[in-house]
Amino acid sequence: WDSESQVASPYLVHTAASWDGSDDILAAWNLAWDNDNLYIAAAVTDDTHVQTQSGPTIFRGDSLSLQFDTNREGDFGPTLSADDYQIDLSPGDFGTLSPSAVRYRGNVNGEIPEDPGHGIVVVARQTGNGYTLEAHVPADCLNGFDPEQHRRIGFFYILEDQDLGKQSFTIGDQLHWHVDPSLWATAVLYKSS
Repeated sequence: WDSESQVASPYLVHTAASWDGSDDILAAWNLAWDNDNLYIAAAVTDDTHVQTQSGPTIFRGDSLSLQFDTNREGDFGPTLSADDYQIDLSPGDFGTLSPSAVRYRGNVNGEIPEDPGHGIVVVARQTGNGYTLEAHVPADCLNGFDPEQHRRIGFFYILEDQDLGKQSFTIGDQLHWHVDPSLWATAVLYKSS
């Protein structure tokens, strides 16, 4: 992975009332692509790893959530559509619970329900101060996303940290995604020389 293209996660979006402000979570991200796939890597610093969930509740444990608007220029706006996706990635528990992924897809009603059958591959490795996670996302699991045609995509990433082993969100599970694509960053996919 190219260290020059690495992006940090410096902003806290939501914290539990019991959080003491300690620097216990940090991530550095990479995003790469070829004609058929997107590739994601994250090096996560985390003092306490907790992941007890599988399936659509993996966001309740230590995990990563990525949101993509694969046709940013075609339908930029505040409403979810069929080219908007969320992919949750779990490193597992480094014991019996394997790394996994869950895909969600926007629809014409502005909802983003789970969309199974995706073919995403996730690998993770525990490190001395956290973990690394890599994922291979086939373009055809993003509705045939063609990075040659859509070089500018909406992109939003969240690092979930759960030190207590119980749900950290107090406002509702729907907070694990951001439902306004116009607030997502714009990532520009370029070819390195």
